[in-house]
Amino acid sequence: MSYLKNLEKERQYSQAKVVATIGPACRNEETLTAMMKAGVDVFRLNFSHGDYDLHAGSIRMIREIAGKLNLNISILADLQGPKIRIGQVEEGTVLEAGAPFFLSTEPMTGTTQGASIGYYDLPKVVNEGEEILIDDGKIRLKVTGTNNADRVETEVVNGGPLYSRKGVNLPQTYVSLPSLTEKDHRDAIFAMEQGVDWIGLSFVRKPQDMKELRALVKQQGKEGQVSILAKIEKPEVLGNIDQVLDCSDGIMVARGDLGVEVSFEQVPIIQKEVIRRAVAKGKPVVVATQMLESMIHNFAPTRAEANDVANAVLDGADAVMLSGETAVGEYPVESVKAMESIIRFTERKGFCYRPCKTPNPEDSDFTKEVVSYSAVQMADSAQAEAIVLFAENKNEVMSVASYRPNCKIFVFTINPLLKSQLGFTWSACVFPIEPMERTAQAAAYANEVLLREGRLHHGSRVVYLSHIPFHQRGESLNTIRLEIC
Repeated sequence: MSYLKNLEKERQYSQAKVVATIGPACRNEETLTAMMKAGVDVFRLNFSHGDYDLHAGSIRMIREIAGKLNLNISILADLQGPKIRIGQVEEGTVLEAGAPFFLSTEPMTGTTQGASIGYYDLPKVVNEGEEILIDDGKIRLKVTGTNNADRVETEVVNGGPLYSRKGVNLPQTYVSLPSLTEKDHRDAIFAMEQGVDWIGLSFVRKPQDMKELRALVKQQGKEGQVSILAKIEKPEVLGNIDQVLDCSDGIMVARGDLGVEVSFEQVPIIQKEVIRRAVAKGKPVVVATQMLESMIHNFAPTRAEANDVANAVLDGADAVMLSGETAVGEYPVESVKAMESIIRFTERKGFCYRPCKTPNPEDSDFTKEVVSYSAVQMADSAQAEAIVLFAENKNEVMSVASYRPNCKIFVFTINPLLKSQLGFTWSACVFPIEPMERTAQAAAYANEVLLREGRLHHGSRVVYLSHIPFHQRGESLNTIRLEIC
């Protein structure tokens, strides 16, 4: 395939980022190396599977390979959240439409008559007429009664094979489980001890869920080192997106469970709306689940999947994610190459999303936004090839990226944490720099690095964004210059 031949030995960079999930299909040095060279920016560890030894080994391997390749690779610890599951079921169990079926909170081996469920409050919170979905909605049950103690009676609406430990969704029921479970609490602490860059919280329902995770990060002394990502999977969060964004460092449209919890025709509009709001607030947004699903077994994506990835880029997503494609698929490296190829082709055509926003004088960060907006306007007007930031915190970079300039964003920083914190941020490519006294000195160094690496060429117009006085630490960006490289 032509897109597989386009990858040169030296890695190419797109502006939208690629996230890949670690799993048995890629958990080895050779495959991870090839995936990084193909374009992975962030690796996701799924804490719904695997033990701590396995995750620690994955983190260690990623860091070692990224160090050898001199790549800035971020690591996301994706917490399981309050996932409800069916208990053990007899092999060969098939539910028939129209048949009665019960769910019990008592341990039992499931049959065609009923099965156990790992949510002990279900009989107390469910109401007659509500739907219970099993195995990503493949099986649909309708509640016909409850004893408010340990048993729920249902009728099978859509039948099919019932397997052990399959997930359960309750789209019409208020789930009393906390978003940050005891398991999540332990997993998050472990992940922070291992030095991950991001922690994703599943099934977020309200801003308080993210505040609790933020408090745990602070408690562990990792504030400013570990960023938190809200996963949008529950319908009740949709009315609180702005507030959840305010409490998060980034957000993910997790279309798997979301597509079960809401009707499928709603998912594209929800995706576009969440992206729009995240970009407006300068927070990175990831689109995930089933993007190149057929590549779990096939060498190339379907045309519909290519269209899906391209549309996420056109909508303005900072990153797109591979799940089963790289975790358990037969073609993990080819999946990354295909996704990177689709992104680059889409971006080259220049149709990418440009937010219709200007700085708001009422906002507390108005000054930062004005500087970012002005730098992007200057870069676009001058047809600059790059914006170079000398920044110390991620928020300044994310602010510039949120205005989606028509050029690359290069970040030179003395803060070693930025190289992994910006893994999800659109276009941001980070380089280390030693403390310097003057902006001109730093600009000369940046030019030398970017020319040497082939990121710019002599005669390129570049917008430099820095602060005065340059030698003082912690100052906000306040100076914009346009120069010829």
